[in-house]
Amino acid sequence: MYNYRSRREINYEFTLHSRQRRKQQEATPQEIAETVENGSLTGVRENKGSRWRVFREGYTSNHIDYDEKELTVVYAIEKGSVIVVTLVTRYGQFE
Repeated sequence: MYNYRSRREINYEFTLHSRQRRKQQEATPQEIAETVENGSLTGVRENKGSRWRVFREGYTSNHIDYDEKELTVVYAIEKGSVIVVTLVTRYGQFE
């Protein structure tokens, strides 16, 4: 993703755990970046943060159709990179 404030590319790195969770939770790298950059902040401690976002495009998980997907991303910022620590995806109707 491109950071318009600093006019440079934002580098996203994924821990082994987050790569495994991304496949299990069916979250795309674009959804993760959008959640980190534009999601609602739920917590901050030192260089770590947590954000969530609801996507409303219609999704299928385990052969069941859902209207919405809520994605929560826990991340750390180190040396100008966003390191995705873990993520949680919930399907259903939100808000």
